[in-house]
Amino acid sequence: MDGKNYDTLENFEKIYGIKKFNQILKEFNFVRFVRNPIDRLISGYMHLCYYGVNNKNHYCFECDKNLTCFVTVLEKRLWQILNNEITLYNKDNEITYSYHFYPQTWHCEYYKLHNMFTYIKYNSSDKDSFSNSIAKLLKNFNISNNTLNFIYKKIYNVKTNHETLSKNETTTYKNILYNNSLLLQKVCSIYYYDFIKFDFEFPKECINSTNFLEIN
Repeated sequence: MDGKNYDTLENFEKIYGIKKFNQILKEFNFVRFVRNPIDRLISGYMHLCYYGVNNKNHYCFECDKNLTCFVTVLEKRLWQILNNEITLYNKDNEITYSYHFYPQTWHCEYYKLHNMFTYIKYNSSDKDSFSNSIAKLLKNFNISNNTLNFIYKKIYNVKTNHETLSKNETTTYKNILYNNSLLLQKVCSIYYYDFIKFDFEFPKECINSTNFLEIN
C-alpha cells in the first residue's frame, strides 16, 4: 500500500474512503502472526522491563523488575481501560505497553475483522513449524522458490537485538511465574481470550485451578 499504518478502520476510511477499503479487502490477503501469551509476556518483560530499551528507558510500570508487581499492575490497568477509568500514557509509552503486553485480541480490531485473517503461530523455539506454516501459505499464492528460500534464511539466521530465548535470566523469570500458581492464574485470566481465540493450550496449573475456572 502506501507504507503507512492505520490503527483503525475509521482512520483509513476517513482518509481514503470506504470504497477504496472495500477494494483492498477484495484484492489483498491478510495474515496475522500470533504468539503464545505467556511466551509473549515473558519476552516483552525481559526486553522492555528487565533489560530495558536502553539504560534510561525501562517499561516496568514502576515495579523495579518485580514480575508479580508488573502482572498485578498490568491487570489493573487493563480493567481500567475497559471501564474508561484511565488516562493513557504519552503516545510512545502507550504504544509500547499495548504492543507488547495488552491482549492480542485487542489488536487489529480483532472482533470486527478476525474472519479476514489467516493466523500463523510464531514460536521462537520452533522455527521449523513457523517456517513450514509460512511456506504452506505462500505456496498457495504461487510465490517463487527463490523468494521462499530467502524467507527461510531470514527466519533461521536473523535475530532481533532483544531476542531473549537463550538467556538464563529469561528461564529464571519463567520459572518464577510457573512456580507461583496464583500469579500464573492471573496471567491466564488476563490473556484468556488469546488462549481461546488463537487455540493456545492453557498451562495445566490454570486448567486445574478452581479459582481460575470461577473467574472465567
